[in-house]
Amino acid sequence: MELGLGQPAFCSQQKTQGYSLMIGSLMMCVSVVILLAGMLAGIVMGIQPRLHARRRPMRIFNLVGGVLLFLFGLYYRLVPAAGTTTLAKAQGWLHIVGAILFPAGVAIVLLERGRHLSLRPIVGSLIVTAAMALFVVIVFPDRAGLTVQPIQL
Repeated sequence: MELGLGQPAFCSQQKTQGYSLMIGSLMMCVSVVILLAGMLAGIVMGIQPRLHARRRPMRIFNLVGGVLLFLFGLYYRLVPAAGTTTLAKAQGWLHIVGAILFPAGVAIVLLERGRHLSLRPIVGSLIVTAAMALFVVIVFPDRAGLTVQPIQL
């Protein structure tokens, strides 16, 4: 499979099992962008003295937005039957949206220095929690009425 220079296999636009871009592939692509943004934000926070003490949330955002998103995408790539369900697509999009809203909302609160209540981080964290709950349903297929067959490695 020729992907071209610098184009990773999981971000290819090639048709796989009838879908132009499976949710697992999309989640993996978005995760690396979120991780890069999180790393750059961490560097900026480390350089600026007034933001240095606020670097701790960046670790959580990288975990929630980047690492978990990548692992979910990897699961859907390894168990393709699970990644083709409507529930998996809903879970993927929920986690993508939540992984963007959650850190953005907290960043706004930190930059405003808590002058007033912002619902952005609360909504973002609730969306990520809902996505995680959906993933639990997907991983335990007997409970969800879903039968998945893992690929042979």
